[in-house]
Amino acid sequence: MENKSFETVNPATGQRLASYDYLTNSQVQACIQKSWRSYVHCKDKSVSTKVEQLKKLAKALREYKKPLALVMTQEMGKTLADSETEIEKCAVTADYFSQNLPMLLADESVQAHYKKSVIVKNSLGPIFAVMPWNYPMWQIVRVLVPAIGVGNPVLLKHSDSTAGTAQYLQKICDEIEEGLLIHIRITHEQAEDVIADPLVRAVTLTGSAKAGRHIAGIAGKNLKKTVLELGGSDAYIVLEDADIAHAAKICAAARMVNNGQSCVAAKRFM
Repeated sequence: MENKSFETVNPATGQRLASYDYLTNSQVQACIQKSWRSYVHCKDKSVSTKVEQLKKLAKALREYKKPLALVMTQEMGKTLADSETEIEKCAVTADYFSQNLPMLLADESVQAHYKKSVIVKNSLGPIFAVMPWNYPMWQIVRVLVPAIGVGNPVLLKHSDSTAGTAQYLQKICDEIEEGLLIHIRITHEQAEDVIADPLVRAVTLTGSAKAGRHIAGIAGKNLKKTVLELGGSDAYIVLEDADIAHAAKICAAARMVNNGQSCVAAKRFM
C-alpha cells in the first residue's frame, strides 16, 4: 500500500492539529512482529513484575494528566475537566489491578466430574484493539491494563481523529517497557489483514453494531477470540406520574454526559 495521510482537527475551532501517515503493509507487519517479540519476552514475567508495571502506568497517567487531557480535548471536544476525570479513572483502574493482580491471576478450582478441574489464567499473545474516539483514553486503558497484567501486548487501531491521544499513551507505555502498546495507524482494509495474521491471537472492538458484525465475521473466519462492546439506543421513558421538572433535569444531564458523545447518553425521549 502506498503511503496515505490524514489530519486531526479541533472540532471546536476547525484548527488542523497534526498530520499522520498511514503505515505501509510492511510497516504494519513489523509492528506485529515487534508485538510478538514483546509477548515472548513478557509472558513468563512474575506477577510482581507486572504489578510494578501497572503501578508505573498509574503514576505516569497522573504525572502526564494535564498535557494529555489537553490533547484529548483538542482532538475530540470534551471539556478539560472531563478529560482529566477520564485519565484519573484510567489511573484508578491501573491501581485496582496492581493491588488485586495476584488474586485475579490465581488458579481457580471448580467442581466437575473429573477428579481435579482448575481454571488457569494464561496469556494468549498480541491483542488487536479497535477503539472509538469518544472516550479516547478509557476505551484503550480498560483493555490495556488487564492485558499488561496477564502478559498480552496490545496492537491499537484508534480512531483517526484521536491519533494524538493514542501516540501519547504509547509514549507513556514505552517509558515503562517498549512493546506493551503499539499504535498502528491503518485503514479498515489493513485491519482485516491484522485480524487474519497468525501472530495476532484475539481482537476486541468498541463501536457500532455494523462494525461489530464486520469485525466478528473476519475474526470468526480466522478462528480468533473476540470481545465486542457495541452501542445501543434504548428509549428514555418518562411516565405520567413522574415529577416532570425533576425528570427534565435528569434528562438534560443524561443527554449531555461526555458532551453528549456517548453511546449510553440518554436519547429517544418518550
